[in-house]
Amino acid sequence: MKRILLFASIVGIFTCAAAFAADKDSPEGRIEAARAAIEKATSNSGDIKSAIDDLQQANIYLKRAREAYDKIGFLSFGDKKKELEKDVAHQTLMVDKILLLAASHVSKHRAEEDAAQADKQIATTKTRIKIIESCRSELDKVKGDASKLDSTAKELTTLKAEKAEQLKKLDELKAENTKLADQVAKQAAEIKQLNSKLEEAQKSVAPAPAAAPAAK
Repeated sequence: MKRILLFASIVGIFTCAAAFAADKDSPEGRIEAARAAIEKATSNSGDIKSAIDDLQQANIYLKRAREAYDKIGFLSFGDKKKELEKDVAHQTLMVDKILLLAASHVSKHRAEEDAAQADKQIATTKTRIKIIESCRSELDKVKGDASKLDSTAKELTTLKAEKAEQLKKLDELKAENTKLADQVAKQAAEIKQLNSKLEEAQKSVAPAPAAAPAAK
């Protein structure tokens, strides 16, 4: 839509003088309108080669129109004059047509520039999208690594808790062993004491030695 409006505006600029000339039937009006149209077209063509070539051709037709018009000055009546006026009209009409062609070339050139700019912007956008996707991929990787680290940290915390529980049980076993050792030592002392008493009791109940027999 933008390009269509651009083309329409360019055509309007290139042909406004020619449209004005259509209301002027005189050869002078046609030539002046053609000259003004070429001047405006030149200012709007820039350095577009195809349009410049068209304008050169338009100037050739304008020159022919002027040459025909100059010949009319020597003829104020007759078929020859009418023929020259028709020639002026034809040459200026060709100017109009060439200017329309130049306008289409300008429109095409600018449309191609717009397309090239759009392609460049699309390429830039695609590059940015790739960068964003790469960043997202890296972010997902980092998130994955962070998740693994979190899982590892949880496992480490669990292992520490299990180790602490095992150490607690070990301390309890040590305390229990110490208690059992004390009990064993106490029982050993009691057994030793009982053995001593038993030996003393055995000594006290031992039988007296037998008396020697009397001599005959």
